[in-house]
Amino acid sequence: MNNTVKSIVLATLVAWTVCGCKVDERYDLNNLDTEATLFKGATFPIGNLKPFVLNDFFNLDGNAFITVDAAGDYHLHFRTDPFEFSVTAPPVSGSDLSFTFEPVQYKLGTLPPMLNDPAQHVTAQLSELEVALSVDSSVPATFSFGAVLSTVRNKETLHQFSLDGLSIASGKTEFVFNGSGSGDRNDVIYKQISDISTLLSPIPDMLEIKDMTVHMDPDQSALLVAGSEYGLSGQAVVDSPLSFTADSRMDLEIPIDDAKMELDVVGLKKAVLNMEVTNTIPLSFSAEVSALSADGSTISSVSAKTDRAIAAGTAAAPVTTPLAVTLTTDGDLRFQGLRLKLSAASDPQVAGTHLNKAQGLECRNLVLSLPDGVQVKLDIK
Repeated sequence: MNNTVKSIVLATLVAWTVCGCKVDERYDLNNLDTEATLFKGATFPIGNLKPFVLNDFFNLDGNAFITVDAAGDYHLHFRTDPFEFSVTAPPVSGSDLSFTFEPVQYKLGTLPPMLNDPAQHVTAQLSELEVALSVDSSVPATFSFGAVLSTVRNKETLHQFSLDGLSIASGKTEFVFNGSGSGDRNDVIYKQISDISTLLSPIPDMLEIKDMTVHMDPDQSALLVAGSEYGLSGQAVVDSPLSFTADSRMDLEIPIDDAKMELDVVGLKKAVLNMEVTNTIPLSFSAEVSALSADGSTISSVSAKTDRAIAAGTAAAPVTTPLAVTLTTDGDLRFQGLRLKLSAASDPQVAGTHLNKAQGLECRNLVLSLPDGVQVKLDIK
């Protein structure tokens, strides 16, 4: 090989852009008459990718119904406007009371598609839904109160739940209705409605509290001032942590712009992308990688094989999986970037696991390596 050709080859090798970094290694080309292996085992660090949290899979911004509790769990949480009614003592002690009220209607508006649209990446369930009903009474006696909680969509009733036998004392009394009839608060009275988790399935247009009843024993009504009107007010609060369903799925595409192979010489057939993926989502993910051209389209001649799935983890116990992606081609390996696609399908065992703001994926320590190096062949003498 003459010196001019050697200089051209050397200049070309030095000009390679690999992973956005200039290769400045020097090689002795005096013995490069027909072929040589260059850059065997060379590694090119890329760095870390921006972490992706669960919020990136669905839009929570601007929706007043979604809250985050002290543990970081996402909740569907809303409260009705206060409603008022009154009780009038009879003019003669021992006679029946009269009471006045209007049905309470609360329009939900538009809830997030993640609660109602199976096409969403994450569809949440409301398996621990609770309804809290507070009543503030100025009546100087105890009476029993009942009502019906119903859901309505397109003017048709979807569900009805009886709120029976509620004992209302003077002052503020709060009830919590849930599936178990129990809880850890000491300042409320728990009541069981076994199927209350269906309250918002399907998503209604409106909640309605109707058919309110008031009953007072004669000994209690004697405590009232005959002919006086006593006011009462109430408010209902719906709260439920959002949980994974048995068939939740997630698909996430992550661009890796700094992974580049721009070569002006032939001979590169294989590259390996290594990374560490830390997962705090309770789902395992399959990983696929595509090589991209300058215009962002997929290069079909480049095949990519990942060596394993990304293990599931939790916010309390993150799991890190070392992932290797082998890129090969029959021609010459060139690409302007890579795209990492992560996909997960829910396991029925995680159904009911709360969605938490700390759940997500983080890709760190990305390294692109040339395990076989570059095979350069020249027939010039």
